[in-house]
Amino acid sequence: GRDQMIHRWDVASGKPLPLTRGAAGSVRCVAISSDARRLVSCGGDSLIRIWDVETSQEQLILEPPGGGARAVAWSPDGSRLAAGGGNGTLFVWDARPITPELREEAAVAKLADDALSLASSLDEVRKGISEASSVAEPVRTKALEIAETLWKTRAEHALALKLEGMFDEHFTRPAVIGALNQDDTLSETDRQQAITWAQEFPERWDVLIAGCQSTIVDPSRSAEQYEQALRKTEFILAAKPDNLIAEILRGGAMLRLGRTEEAVTVLQQVDQKFRESHKILNPLGTMLLAMALKQQDPESDVAKQLVRQVERLMNDENWTGVPVDADVFQETSFAVEAGQLFANEQNSLSWGLVVRNDSPPEDYARGLEIAKAAVTEFPESGAILNTLGVAYYRNNEWAAALNALRKSMAKRSGGNSYDWFFVAMAYWQLGEKDHALKWNQAACHWMAKSRPNDDELNQFCKEAADLLEIEEQTSPGEVTPADIAHLIVEAEPEVTEGWVWRTIMEDEIQAGRWTAAVTSGIQYAEIRPDDPYVQYQVGVLLAFAGDAEAYRSHCQRMLANTAETDDPVLAERCGKVCALLPDAVDPVPINAMLDRLQERVPEREYLVPWYLMAQGIAEYRGGRFAEAIGRLESSRALANGNGLIDTVCYFYQAMAHHQLGQPLEAQAAYEASFNLYTEKIPKLNGGQLGKGWHDVLVCHVAQREAEALLK
Repeated sequence: GRDQMIHRWDVASGKPLPLTRGAAGSVRCVAISSDARRLVSCGGDSLIRIWDVETSQEQLILEPPGGGARAVAWSPDGSRLAAGGGNGTLFVWDARPITPELREEAAVAKLADDALSLASSLDEVRKGISEASSVAEPVRTKALEIAETLWKTRAEHALALKLEGMFDEHFTRPAVIGALNQDDTLSETDRQQAITWAQEFPERWDVLIAGCQSTIVDPSRSAEQYEQALRKTEFILAAKPDNLIAEILRGGAMLRLGRTEEAVTVLQQVDQKFRESHKILNPLGTMLLAMALKQQDPESDVAKQLVRQVERLMNDENWTGVPVDADVFQETSFAVEAGQLFANEQNSLSWGLVVRNDSPPEDYARGLEIAKAAVTEFPESGAILNTLGVAYYRNNEWAAALNALRKSMAKRSGGNSYDWFFVAMAYWQLGEKDHALKWNQAACHWMAKSRPNDDELNQFCKEAADLLEIEEQTSPGEVTPADIAHLIVEAEPEVTEGWVWRTIMEDEIQAGRWTAAVTSGIQYAEIRPDDPYVQYQVGVLLAFAGDAEAYRSHCQRMLANTAETDDPVLAERCGKVCALLPDAVDPVPINAMLDRLQERVPEREYLVPWYLMAQGIAEYRGGRFAEAIGRLESSRALANGNGLIDTVCYFYQAMAHHQLGQPLEAQAAYEASFNLYTEKIPKLNGGQLGKGWHDVLVCHVAQREAEALLK
């Protein structure tokens, strides 16, 4: 996740295992080998890391060239490791354990490769292999056997690379074919092969856009690279004029090239279009617009407002993403650039005044004044809130320090030792010594595990140890956001911060502790009564946990608050959760709400299959079984293989066919769904349900009801 950690669970017991730091940035993907002995991860630092599962020790780091890795996977037998690169390249490594046979295979490959690297013809390759000294004869024989295949493969690979380069330069298929016909360096055979490949070459707009984005968000690229990115975006827009992401990147390229006035015009127009079409801003586009406006006017209030909007969205626990790679805001040069441009100057100045515990009081007072001003300007910045908390502590305002540090932790997935040492010291100053010792222990564990050589943290560690009259602790340990949330509740059982209860609820859910999850979920829903997404999540949890009375009351309140909504997203969530179990609420108002807003659903293309599924479930609850089947089939047809949608739809189709007295159709639908359920849906016995746990629980609720009805 974005906390840089790999989260693991023991399947048999359902208990969480020690965390592993998976990357210097956010962890994008993990995979475990079939023998469960090795785990591979890739993340925002562009590196691939291989871990020993039993010891959690890092075994190997791989660095794919050109953009790092976005996804990793083991082959079923664990002998190969594949990675998808950020530049559209696929990498495959041999991951087999070393054996005598494998050593010989490697020697054969090296001998053939060495001969290949020095040869300009197949005969020269064979000659090089035959004349090589200090080579075992079985190795030489096998190398000669594969020489012709390797020679042809190298030639084809070189031709393929040349073709890729031509597409990078000329973009269009006709232009590439024209260039191939003019290339005097190609033999006629190679020319015809390249033309054949070019005619089949896929137009990978996503790869082209990803390449442009990686250039635009990097402030260290050359003007020539920005010019090329601009040409690529204009090429994309000529073919796809409605591609808003390409339009955003076009404006970004203009900004990088110093064409600020043009950039502002383009980015303002596309920002408005994106908000109108997606009902939400695009973080990258809005931040680029803010940067362009600030270049025009360093004191631009509009630029500051836009940055606040982006920060609010990125910190919104309900935000599930828009068509942009949100990783550009996580541990990247673009994030640093944006932060320095809008907030870091004030934050750094304040931090420098309050970081030490031996500075004069006037420095602390000045640091607090600056931090307050910075928070007023950027209230969503967790880093600035952390500085404010430290500044309050230095000025002996212990309660205010705790309040600011809690807000900082809320913005940063529970925070880290930069918060926790000062939380510990503030509690001590307030006489809450037991709480202080626990927070200090968490801070010491995290520091020793994650940043043992950080000078500032080591200073804070010593300062806290002196205040708490204890020895400095240096033993590393895992500290999760859930650990921090539990510490907060322990100190303040009636805490009203939503992120605390959400963190505890989701931790209990992932661990399969359903009674505790329901308790924290109800608390979460009570704290956030006007948040429809929270109400949806908790409603699904109550349905799954089988608390019929709590579920019924929850759905009645939810439907009463949502029945008149004009937002089809809210209607879909409300309709689905309120129809999950029979006899919870009257299905008539659910169907009326969904039918009333169905004409607005196509405005949000991603929503269509989910909305149809919700309508199908609601139709089933209303006894309109044939209509339910039609809705559910339409949902599956538009789901593009989404396993969650397919599974739920098939289960409800099976039940609808059963209610219509169609046993064969019911059994066929149930079997199709159960196969998907078995293969694609995370299990509940300690399986990792992921961020979309609520959708996974919907699958389990549907399966449970279908099995009871049909079996």
